[in-house]
Amino acid sequence: DAVDAVDEVAIDPPAPAVTRASAAAGLHVLFELGDEECAVPVAQVRETLLYRPPHPMPSSLPCFLGVQDVRGELVAVFDLAGLIGHDGGAPGAVLVVVDDLGRAAALAVGRICGVQELMEADLRPPRGSAAGVTALATGPRGLVLVLDVASIVPTFTAMPREA
Repeated sequence: DAVDAVDEVAIDPPAPAVTRASAAAGLHVLFELGDEECAVPVAQVRETLLYRPPHPMPSSLPCFLGVQDVRGELVAVFDLAGLIGHDGGAPGAVLVVVDDLGRAAALAVGRICGVQELMEADLRPPRGSAAGVTALATGPRGLVLVLDVASIVPTFTAMPREA
């Protein structure tokens, strides 16, 4: 039996503790959300698209706007302002399609501001418990809310489009 043939198992030493702020360091996509600027790690962004009203579907998910066909996948579209409890106004002009462990969702935001490297030294923890905010940083327009995709997007799964 192949399992019995294994004589030893390599065990990696435990990884060092990662703080929320250090986990947020790296290259980020910055975008507007009302008067605020927000950022998500580039590694979690599949693409950005111009906002089109999504196809409505009944759902009990918070801030769910409907679904959008994105390259053959039906992707859930959420109002990001509502997800993080922010007064961002009506859903924006852009969809940021994010990916969390292979699951896609689209976040309705304002305009894209660019891509910026956020260094660990520039990040600080948020005050209180702001929904989905991993860290705070300073950007070209002032304060930047660094978001954690996994904690702000409700459990979702991209649905393959049927032929």
